[in-house]
Amino acid sequence: MVRDNWALEKGLIKLAGHQYTDQVTEPGEEVFCRCYYEYIYNLRDLPPEMITAKGREALELARQRLAG
Repeated sequence: MVRDNWALEKGLIKLAGHQYTDQVTEPGEEVFCRCYYEYIYNLRDLPPEMITAKGREALELARQRLAG
């Protein structure tokens, strides 16, 4: 997770055992590394344990708005 991202600042998500990107080696830094970052832009794409109660409320409100 990128430190100080918008969702973290708003209290919508938490680390839940995961690490910040500045706490692990960069993609391609290790010898023969083929790993890469994949940015996630939507709360719904995160693992459920990372979403706070406030985040679940925000997701439910978004679903209601889409439903009409």
